Amino acid sequence: MGAFGKDRGARKSHPILIAVIFLGLALLFIITGAKDLFMGRSVSLDEFLSSGAEKGDRVEGVVHYCAGEYYEIKHSLNYLIPTGYEHYYIVYSDDLSTAVTVRSWGKFKDKFTGLNNEEGVKINGVVRELDREVKNELDGQLPPDGLTQKVERYYYIDDLSPFYGVLKLFEGIYTLAVMAAIVVLVKRNGAVSGPVTGKAAAIGVLLIVTSYTVIMIHLLSLM
Repeated sequence: MGAFGKDRGARKSHPILIAVIFLGLALLFIITGAKDLFMGRSVSLDEFLSSGAEKGDRVEGVVHYCAGEYYEIKHSLNYLIPTGYEHYYIVYSDDLSTAVTVRSWGKFKDKFTGLNNEEGVKINGVVRELDREVKNELDGQLPPDGLTQKVERYYYIDDLSPFYGVLKLFEGIYTLAVMAAIVVLVKRNGAVSGPVTGKAAAIGVLLIVTSYTVIMIHLLSLM
């Protein structure tokens, strides 16, 4: 009886442990997604280029000049399966006196004819600190004097942050919704070990794991 009781206790603890893990991941995605979308001081691009900004600020503005992409990072799983790309560009103020790095989509450069886009390209993103790898590449491409003093060398504007903020919120809310559905089934049909509830719970967990496999690998590769 003692051994049987311990076995039942262990089986009951497994669903609880899985639920706690998924709940923690869901809250992590919701918090980080909300941070990308809503938190931080709002700063205009002109203000950032003239006076600077702090890490975590949200910058919005229109870019008319872009020097093109100066660095691309390719992420992969075990060097075999591509999981995402990062594209870094240099953009200038309207008077071409100052410049800053922007991380954006691969087609961002196609919006400019040469260096210029008369209508302007809107950017909106969180200020982040340049990784050492990207900063070293930037330093290596800048001339030893002149323009070097006018380029922001420590921070960049993450134009992808709104997209990934929405994606994180969706993944977090989606996970909570699946977990809530499993809880409802458990209350209606009995223990998780029951035939109906057990299958439903397994399907729910499979849905969460499948979405996490695709989304989390990509998101984590960009962090």
